[in-house]
Amino acid sequence: MKPVEERVLEAAKNLLVKHGYKATTTRRIAKNAGVNEVTLFRKYKSKDRLIEAA
Repeated sequence: MKPVEERVLEAAKNLLVKHGYKATTTRRIAKNAGVNEVTLFRKYKSKDRLIEAA
């Protein structure tokens, strides 16, 4: 299994390409990455920071 950070960034990239910024929610990213949404906020603090990292 891939590391959590790699799964999160991959999920974010895929969802952004498919659905755009507005429809790509942190909840959706977390679900696609197989992690809890809180995990995203612990690491990235905000949706914008997560998207920047992706």
